[in-house]
Amino acid sequence: MTTNDHVGLPVVYAAGVQLEAIDVKRRSRSRSLCLNIFVGNLPFTATEDQVRDLFAEYGQVDRTSLVTDRETGRPRGFGFVEMSSGGEQALEALENVEMGGRTLNINEARPREDRGSRY
Repeated sequence: MTTNDHVGLPVVYAAGVQLEAIDVKRRSRSRSLCLNIFVGNLPFTATEDQVRDLFAEYGQVDRTSLVTDRETGRPRGFGFVEMSSGGEQALEALENVEMGGRTLNINEARPREDRGSRY
């Protein structure tokens, strides 16, 4: 691998042909700005729009996802919110806030564990 001196990007060459140029610094910066937040104990009537609006007061909400049961399609009472800004403020402000008569459990999401094959 060599570096293109003009722009400072890593460049991969094979048989003299440029295959790829990646801005590694820019990619890692954008990942570190995004905060994935676990939202637990949601009321079963909660919608993605309601959860998005709750978090949007604190910053930019990029994605909201409420988890449903595979077989029945019913809500499971938890979800995830991805924020590019204001995530830390939302974590602090929304801990133990009530929504639909239930006290929300809000934490920074942990990476999903590999549970192996079910069969």
